[in-house]
Amino acid sequence: MIGLLVFQALTREEIEKLEITDIKLNAGKIEIPGGKHSNPRTLKLESLQMLDLQEYISITRPAILKGEGIYKIGRKPDSINKEEAQTQLFISMHGSGIIKNSFLHLTYSLRKLNPKLTNAQQIRQSVITIWLKTKDLRTTQYMAGHRYVSSTERYQVNQLDDLQDALNLFHPLR
Repeated sequence: MIGLLVFQALTREEIEKLEITDIKLNAGKIEIPGGKHSNPRTLKLESLQMLDLQEYISITRPAILKGEGIYKIGRKPDSINKEEAQTQLFISMHGSGIIKNSFLHLTYSLRKLNPKLTNAQQIRQSVITIWLKTKDLRTTQYMAGHRYVSSTERYQVNQLDDLQDALNLFHPLR
């Protein structure tokens, strides 16, 4: 999940919607379904992500679903939708398709490594800002899944501050 946050700038909602069929390991791509506020898109997977996803899909996920080994079934929610858990890519340690608490624990663990981290959205915002520095606006809009270019332009404010600093530094009347 961390790789999808860092390399593809996915939101928690997008990660929850992912199904096993959305991962195309042979092609090195991931298909992100659209949502109420985002467009569907297909993005490239990094090589280290493909190895982790392959291990998760073939070994870890089936063990969680069976409740084997270190993946003991713990506290269960009131209702578990088994069909949803069968198709959903990421499932909680107790086999539920609801990963909100798992995501929360992941954020806590990341916060221990870097106390400046507030939430997963901060990671997404940082990645989109980096993309804007290296890619054009429309490519970044597609990669971020923004429906409107104005959503992507919000992230350019940081660049305007950098330009203002550069202007103040090199302006001839200074």
